Amino acid sequence: MKEKYARNWTFICDPESLPTNWREILNTEQTAWVESPLHNKDVDSEGNLIKPHLHIVMMYKGARSYSHMQTVTNLLDQEAPKVVVATRGMIRFLIHEDNPSKYHYNYEEIICHGGANIEKYFHVSPTAKRREKQKKDQQILMNVITYTIKNKIISYDDLMQYILDNKKYDWLNVLSTGHRAMIVSALIESLERKKLTNK
Repeated sequence: MKEKYARNWTFICDPESLPTNWREILNTEQTAWVESPLHNKDVDSEGNLIKPHLHIVMMYKGARSYSHMQTVTNLLDQEAPKVVVATRGMIRFLIHEDNPSKYHYNYEEIICHGGANIEKYFHVSPTAKRREKQKKDQQILMNVITYTIKNKIISYDDLMQYILDNKKYDWLNVLSTGHRAMIVSALIESLERKKLTNK
């Protein structure tokens, strides 16, 4: 079987079994590497706490072989290394940034070594932010429309009263921008006409 080569590698460490000079050992690799916060709140599928551990990501300028990385993990007496398939995803996984079902660790507790720079992996571009806001606003508008139809709202002030009574300020923000209020007004007028027609 052909040996794997990659620039970025990751492995899990058990803090209890690490040698006292483990960081110095990794520093001898003379490359950028990243240490996660201590994962001491992870749980298994049954809700039981998993033994505290660290995630390490090694980032080389050139490819390193599996056997080279295994030598490194053997020096630390830790489990076998794995190739990092997606660096951004792996770095963000250090604090479970994209895993809502997992405990979220503190970004400030990530430790960068050897000149590692991880800020770019957490930066969201203005375009991505706009897309995310548009998606969120569309979902809120759908909630307004669904509520209006389901409750047969035939007066805009009734809808506003519901928003105020229930402190749904996100609804108010969405309705106050663009043509969204006109869409909901047209819907309310349509529901009113239908009610009058069916009398």
